[in-house]
Amino acid sequence: MQPIRILIVNNDNRLLAGLVTALEICPDIDPVGTATNGLEAMGLCQELDPDVVLMELMLPELDGISAIQGICRNQPHIQIITLSKFLEKDLIRKANQVGAAGHIRLGDSADSIAATIRDVYHRTPQKASSP
Repeated sequence: MQPIRILIVNNDNRLLAGLVTALEICPDIDPVGTATNGLEAMGLCQELDPDVVLMELMLPELDGISAIQGICRNQPHIQIITLSKFLEKDLIRKANQVGAAGHIRLGDSADSIAATIRDVYHRTPQKASSP
């Protein structure tokens, strides 16, 4: 079985590096890229075609809600999980309305983050695998 390919989007480079390091130890999760803003995330989704995107909501250049809308419109098979430091209920609700499938609070354990990724990935229809 192929690992779950994830793109992590956050404008804090230290946090990005920490998430990548934490998730690289999971044999079934493959962090394939990182982005620091919504525009970069949309471009990398086109280029890398990840299975799951971990998306911060408060981003420069293009906010997370707008990026989620664009990704869901252009690549509806990509599942999106929101990331936030605080429980921003209104933003999370809005993200869910435009297509986010889950939420991770920054500060959750690596095991909890990995479990959420697996849950969202496995409860959604998978794209056809390449020959």
